[in-house]
Amino acid sequence: MDWIFLAVFSISLFSLSNVIDKVVLDKYINNAGAVGIIVGIAGFIVSLLVYAIFGVSLFPIKDATIILLSGILGVFYLVPYFQALLVDEASRVIPLYQIVPIFTLILSFIVLKESIANMQIVGFVLVLLGGFLISIERFDKLVFKIRPAFWYMMLASLLFSISTVLFRFVVVSNDFWSTFAYEGMGMGIGGLILFLIPAYSKQFKVVIRTLNRSLYPIVGLNEGVFVFARLTSNAAVLATPSLALVSVIGGIQPFFVFIYAAFLTIFFPKILKEDISKRAVLGKVIPMVIILVGTYLMSVG
Repeated sequence: MDWIFLAVFSISLFSLSNVIDKVVLDKYINNAGAVGIIVGIAGFIVSLLVYAIFGVSLFPIKDATIILLSGILGVFYLVPYFQALLVDEASRVIPLYQIVPIFTLILSFIVLKESIANMQIVGFVLVLLGGFLISIERFDKLVFKIRPAFWYMMLASLLFSISTVLFRFVVVSNDFWSTFAYEGMGMGIGGLILFLIPAYSKQFKVVIRTLNRSLYPIVGLNEGVFVFARLTSNAAVLATPSLALVSVIGGIQPFFVFIYAAFLTIFFPKILKEDISKRAVLGKVIPMVIILVGTYLMSVG
């Protein structure tokens, strides 16, 4: 059951990175494309470190292509995710990641030939309901207005799911560290592709020129936390017999983010300030519970 510890630990790190992302985006780097490029650079540097420490086996062309694509998508999904953080609170954005298990189960059924039970379909419905409720900006008898972050997170969740399924498809028949290194190379390629897009390249150059050098360690630390979270998450994916089992652990991520964000709002409001009124908290926690139940049903169905 080591995969449970790895999964929980990775979720706690992802959650910490999510909150730091929100602070950095709000106060220092308000460009989603620029942050995506930075993550790509960090992933490539880590792949070089893995190569230097563990060495890298040569993969068949098919496996190498698949895992590189996994890394590329592992950067691409961050652009809509960062855009979602720019337009909404972290504690409302992160619960929408629980749409990932739906995409993952569907893709696992298609690519990995894993079955989908009736109870998992019930879980799908609950996750969608919870995601819908936490995304509602205004609710009355006549109007259901979805927050803009919802659509960004649908795209981010789909890309993340594809990346995860592709990683598992390759890692089960290859060396873990080599697979992780290849994925990091793919992240570097993803960052390069984003850099070749004129708008993102311009954003990146502006950030490099204007960012206070004292913030470099914070940004670097955050990227290190993200990459390490991805490492432990990939290890959990390898150790578990089914991707669906990891999904239920992922259901606790919104609670980690909510706790981190509430702590900063109460004790360090100048760093991060979210709405923690009674009504707002209920509007977040109740959908989180619904999402958690849904992910549990998807994992045991």
